Amino acid sequence: VGDQRYVAKQNRLNLDLGTENYEDATYWEEVSPGDMPRELLALISDTISSDLGFSGYFDMFTQSKARGSSNGVAFAANVLVTDYSAAAHIADGAVLTLAPATGTADSTNALSVTAETTDDILLVVGNIAVPGLSFGEDNDPDVKSGGVKAAISSHYEKYAEKLKSATFKGEPKATEKVSARAVGGSVNVTIATDTAKATIGKATITADSVSLESTTAGMSMGLVAAGGTSTKASFTGSWNHVGLTTLSQALVDARAMITLSGDLSLAAKDSVGVFAFSGAMPTSSKTAVGLSGVTSFQNRTVLAGITSATAAAATGEGVFSVGGAASITAEMSGSTVLGSAAVARVKKPSVASGTTGAAAALSTTSPAAAASSVPAAAGGAQTTTSSGGFAVSGSATGLRERNSVQTIVTNLKSLTAGSLLTTAEDLGGRILLSGALSDTTSNDAKGISGAFTVIDSVKTIRAVIEAAASGFNLNVAGSLAVAARDVSGVYTFAVGLAAARGTKGIAVSGSVIVLVGETTVEAALRGSSAANKITMGATGAVDIAAANKGHILAIAGAAAYGTKAGVGAAVAVQSQGSSVTADVSYVAMGATQTADSLAVSATSDLRLDTLAAGVAVSRESSGGAGVGMVAVNVLSQTTLVKMTGAALSIGGTGAVAISAINTSYLNAAAGGIALSAGKAAVGIAVAVNKHRDKSSGGTEVRLTGTSLQTAGGAISVTARDEMTMVATAVGAAASRQVGLA
Repeated sequence: VGDQRYVAKQNRLNLDLGTENYEDATYWEEVSPGDMPRELLALISDTISSDLGFSGYFDMFTQSKARGSSNGVAFAANVLVTDYSAAAHIADGAVLTLAPATGTADSTNALSVTAETTDDILLVVGNIAVPGLSFGEDNDPDVKSGGVKAAISSHYEKYAEKLKSATFKGEPKATEKVSARAVGGSVNVTIATDTAKATIGKATITADSVSLESTTAGMSMGLVAAGGTSTKASFTGSWNHVGLTTLSQALVDARAMITLSGDLSLAAKDSVGVFAFSGAMPTSSKTAVGLSGVTSFQNRTVLAGITSATAAAATGEGVFSVGGAASITAEMSGSTVLGSAAVARVKKPSVASGTTGAAAALSTTSPAAAASSVPAAAGGAQTTTSSGGFAVSGSATGLRERNSVQTIVTNLKSLTAGSLLTTAEDLGGRILLSGALSDTTSNDAKGISGAFTVIDSVKTIRAVIEAAASGFNLNVAGSLAVAARDVSGVYTFAVGLAAARGTKGIAVSGSVIVLVGETTVEAALRGSSAANKITMGATGAVDIAAANKGHILAIAGAAAYGTKAGVGAAVAVQSQGSSVTADVSYVAMGATQTADSLAVSATSDLRLDTLAAGVAVSRESSGGAGVGMVAVNVLSQTTLVKMTGAALSIGGTGAVAISAINTSYLNAAAGGIALSAGKAAVGIAVAVNKHRDKSSGGTEVRLTGTSLQTAGGAISVTARDEMTMVATAVGAAASRQVGLA
């Protein structure tokens, strides 16, 4: 604008730049072209900095380093608490009329209510030193006597001189001294709360269409790493915890009065992703211990619908007239990925310093507690050729989730729509990985590793249309569908590796996976009693469907190589509960009214795959090897269709199909092999599947006090249990003297 230059401070759409007020500091900031070269130089200066601008790419970057001739201790910690909230609300008593003075409302007369939160977090925490340039010391102040221009010139002349003599910070020098003992630790705790509420109270609305949408979105990603190098003992540990609470809510008060010539859309969505990783990597000539863990506690709620604490009054409340389609959707699609690794090594010193550090591609040149580089996987490790020593590594990942995904229509007096679709579903994925490696080359040394993965999950997925406190008139000219589905995936892995390669070395490795879950899936069209029933007008196809089609995978592995003895054990256990219910109760057709067809289904198609595998090897003639593998599936479930007090009529050639079907699949596989050049080898493998019905029933269809009538179509009622269970156990052992499997 003239000689002035302005930069926008906010994103806005459809601006008329010719009439915009650039003096408004809320939206615009004036910049001077003369500032741009200095800003560019500052950017270059930051990039060619001591860490190559690495820290600038993260929301949180916490780093610690230490070096000493005898002891080196370094700890890094971070605590981050975020609370994002967005609310869009039309209050009780509001009157909104979006319609022309004459004629019918069209697409220009649309009401949109939206609430959204996006919480993105990227952080790194560790006792680490990242690659960069070392500039040395500079205690000379910049010359400023010549004014700003001279000061800037002096500053960058000195910067250029320092850049010429800069050295790259990477691996520690061979001449640097190793600390006798190194201790390193890193901790991160992130607590995130995301709330999005889009609500309409007891209002009166006339429009073409209403769209109500709430969304919680974003991503939390963090790496926590620790490492250390020493001659005598190196202890490192890291822990990364993420607590997440989300609420996505799109609700309309059931006492409102809504008249639309077009569509009604209510949608609540949660797509927040959690990606958390940790690693520990100690290295020593004698004793190395590395422990790493990642945990996440999650409480997610997704709710969309029409409801109120009390039923609509007899007149002037609770009447919804929708000329087009009515849709209500609750969807959870956020993914969770947790990974933990630990690597412990005992080896002959290769450098003369000690460092603490960790993380893939990050080089640690820290002081006393470390002077090592941390390789690709965040973790901890050890190696030595001296006698004795221990390399111990342990990693763990844990997830606790309490999730609810629901659509609900209740306490309405009347709903009229061209069609009605209400859907609640979990589409999310959970991936947990734990890995531990212990390696030693010293004589008479021990390598011990363990990896653990645990999930505790409780989920509720419901899509319900009900008359709770009073009767409800439901008039849907087209199709009426109520669907609740779990199509989520859970994939877990735990692997322990141990190697003791020196004379008389002993290696022990193990892994454990424990998955416990309870999932409730319900789709319902129901009244609470004969007095409080749903009365349907002429309706198209009616489809009430509940399904659990989740997949849960657990793979535990162990491998051990010891010159004298190798021992490996892996245990994977799943205990899952599943309740799938489709309910059509206290529903009746109005006088002379019919529906085109009726389908009510409850489907259990849950798949559990549990695998445990391992190998153990020893090569000395006086040694032995042994493996033990256990894989267990336990499933407690009910697949139920119930119709109580229903009276439904199907017109034309429409059919009635009612089905409860269980096609769940349980696969337990365990395999282990033990090989020894010594006295004995033992290989044991156990695979178990167990299924039981819940107290509420097995795979059943229950019709109680129900009347179903068709004019020319068929009626089918099916209850079918086709569960498949496969158990495979293979144990193998071979030695020069005794092999037992």
